Amino acid sequence: MTAFGELETAVEAMSAGAFWFVKKPFQNDELLALVARALESQKLWLELRRLRHQAFADEDYLHSASPSDAGGLRDRRAGGARRQRPAC
Repeated sequence: MTAFGELETAVEAMSAGAFWFVKKPFQNDELLALVARALESQKLWLELRRLRHQAFADEDYLHSASPSDAGGLRDRRAGGARRQRPAC
C-alpha cells in the first residue's frame, strides 16, 4: 500500500510478490474485497499443490498409458467396468 500511485512502484511491488497494488486513499469495502480475493487465491493455490502432490504420488496414474486414461483407472478402482466409447 502506498500514497504514491506511480506505475514503477506498482511494477516493483508486483515483481516482489505483492498480490495487488493499493494506493491511498482507499475505500474500506474495496480493501476488504481485495483481502477476500487474496485469501481465496491462497486457498486455491494450496489446493492445487495438494492435488498435484496426490496425483504424482499415485503410481497407477503415473504408469497409465495417458493422462486421459485416469478416468478409466478410477472406474476400475471402484469396481466398475470401463465404459466403451461409441464408434463414430
